[in-house]
Amino acid sequence: MGTLAVALAFLGWKDSSISQMRLISRRCYCAGSLNARLEHNARALFLMFRRGVRALLVPGLLAACASSAPTQQDGAARTQMRLLEALAPIGAPLEDTLPLSIAAIKEGESQPNIIVTGRGRVPKDAADRPVRIASISKLTVAIVAMQMVERGELSLAADVSDILGWQLRNPSFPDEAITVGQLLSHTSSLTDGTDYTAPLPQTLEQLMGDARFYQAEHRPGGFFLYANINYGVLGTVMEAAAGQRFDQLMQQRLFAPAGLDIGFNWHGVTLARQAQAIPAGRYEDAPLSPGEENTPSSQGIVIAIDGEPVGPSPSRAALQGYVPGTNATVFSPQGGLRASLKDLLVLGEIFTTGGQINGVQILAPSTVKTMTKAAWVLNEAEDNGDSYGGLMRSFGLGVHIYQPGNRCFETNGARYLGHFGEAYGLIGGLLVDPKAKRTVAYLFPYTPTNAEDALSDCSGLYRWEERFFKEALAP
Repeated sequence: MGTLAVALAFLGWKDSSISQMRLISRRCYCAGSLNARLEHNARALFLMFRRGVRALLVPGLLAACASSAPTQQDGAARTQMRLLEALAPIGAPLEDTLPLSIAAIKEGESQPNIIVTGRGRVPKDAADRPVRIASISKLTVAIVAMQMVERGELSLAADVSDILGWQLRNPSFPDEAITVGQLLSHTSSLTDGTDYTAPLPQTLEQLMGDARFYQAEHRPGGFFLYANINYGVLGTVMEAAAGQRFDQLMQQRLFAPAGLDIGFNWHGVTLARQAQAIPAGRYEDAPLSPGEENTPSSQGIVIAIDGEPVGPSPSRAALQGYVPGTNATVFSPQGGLRASLKDLLVLGEIFTTGGQINGVQILAPSTVKTMTKAAWVLNEAEDNGDSYGGLMRSFGLGVHIYQPGNRCFETNGARYLGHFGEAYGLIGGLLVDPKAKRTVAYLFPYTPTNAEDALSDCSGLYRWEERFFKEALAP
């Protein structure tokens, strides 16, 4: 058994897993550079073990090593080891090690390379388990909204007041329309006020009567300001246009056709899948999201309740009387989707297949091009937007765009599309390079301690998150 397999034995792998690692060692032994890299990274695994960290290499490496071509072996192994190095906080104190980290890189049509690390017992099927994916949810809302545009049910230039049936206007610019396209691209002049959800029987119209939801200094269509309320409004607009409840609309138009057992605030998700949920959590000194409830647990971690939606939780009786188009915020379109890491990889296919997901045509290729064209690009000289600490410098229609040459986020010449997420204890992201058909996804279900202090001064990411991307996006 090779050094790497010995390391994993110490890391808690069972006999069957060790046998698998023996097979990996034998099959990969012929590739000199690969074997050297495996041996080198065994030290990383030993150091992780000494800090109480567990690591699981999902069998993408085994499949790759079974190939007879050394170049394929090298490529697959480097991908997995790059992920391992990105997730292993070597030299860092134990408290900087997240209790659970799930990450993957998928190259073309090959099986994804998945790494799971964490302290204590690490579930081997963590990449299959759903978690609240926070703002990555917005990407799926944008997909269905663009499908409705494609079908003529919505128009990007449409005044949403005409669809909602009541006047939605920035009080400082009462004569200027707020459009569907502006909601998608966060250029609507809306801002998150006291909250961005309204419990039933309150309506969205009542919520938006508060002047704190509007930027007094910026008119609709110009200034970029990322705001969750944009997608609460957008979800309600989609309901009004379709005559259907938001959660059911998402199931019918996207999740069911794509064969995904996922849903907003668990609506439409099977009970068996719900039972697999990974709860999100925060360290005790980390700030909470609006409306978040907590329960105490051991090891200084506070676990967020995930059996019910954070914020407003409509009863079945309330939903039976619910009128679509009045208040979709109760379904958390801004961040309430429950999905797994593998689900993210499937959703990312929309950018690499010309609008297909799991072989089903969800959007026309031309619609994907429209969606992924920059609707806003940061111009610091003109002060045309808030970069969110450097994180957001270009945005499409519901799509976060990382362009080549970004000084804070090195993409090695690639243009990545996707979305980041952070809320309810989870930090995650999905980024896709359509040209190379390369997908990077990660879910860290626990916010680290001293979260604000851990932010990068340049990228707006957490420093360890930034380090992860440097490794994951390296050529």
